[in-house]
Amino acid sequence: MLSCRFVPCLPFQLQHLVGDDICVQVYDLFKAEQKKAATGGFVGTAHTRLNNEAAYQRKAETLLTDENCFKAMVVSPYSGFNK
Repeated sequence: MLSCRFVPCLPFQLQHLVGDDICVQVYDLFKAEQKKAATGGFVGTAHTRLNNEAAYQRKAETLLTDENCFKAMVVSPYSGFNK
């Protein structure tokens, strides 16, 4: 269930995402790196993307020098990674 304070903030957050130059640059970087298979995928094939993902991460960190950056990894219990 969404908070009553969350819903009224959505238009402002969306406006920020499409209007802020750095957000647009990060999105453009993501789309360009996605074509190079550098934006993630299955854990079992991560070793094949290692160099591309590291280069993508460095480019993103360069764009976001004044921001707190986080890298998220989502592992499914069905991926075979946790066996």
